[in-house]
Amino acid sequence: KRAKPADHQRSIERCVQLGVRYVRFFVSASDGDRSVALSRCADALVPLADFAKARGITIAIEPGASVHTQDGTFLGEMAARVNHRHCRLMPDFGKLRGDIYAGTQAMMPHSVVISAKTHEFDAAGNQIEFDYFRLMKIVAAAGFRGIVAIEWEGKKLDPVAGVHASKRLIERALAAL
Repeated sequence: KRAKPADHQRSIERCVQLGVRYVRFFVSASDGDRSVALSRCADALVPLADFAKARGITIAIEPGASVHTQDGTFLGEMAARVNHRHCRLMPDFGKLRGDIYAGTQAMMPHSVVISAKTHEFDAAGNQIEFDYFRLMKIVAAAGFRGIVAIEWEGKKLDPVAGVHASKRLIERALAAL
């Protein structure tokens, strides 16, 4: 079931009540023509960003469920089209598909928060699916000074141990810069 604009507006109003600055949203794009999907996403986001701005909230778009919205280059291009200070992006290392390094780089100029997701670690404490050192280098090179949120989704460690292992990995990656 697709959310209606009024549902998103209610979410933004709840953020105002809670005193938060950001609300995370997914965008939905058909997996057809890329340019049509870009236009539809941008057309839908501008009024929502205006609504959020009037309430002092910034929406953060994270990679979604469609082929297009899991592509960071698509999201970066979409954010450039929207061109709104209250509509930003949230790279999520675990949700980006394709070339996650190029996708992260494309998203960085428009990003307000990073979801530093991890799933599983090797014996050395490195994320198995992708190179965190390379990703954090991209984040740092973009001059990002925002929030880096840790999101553990693995199964081999309990949630607290997974978050601590993720934090250690991020700290090692940042120290290596």
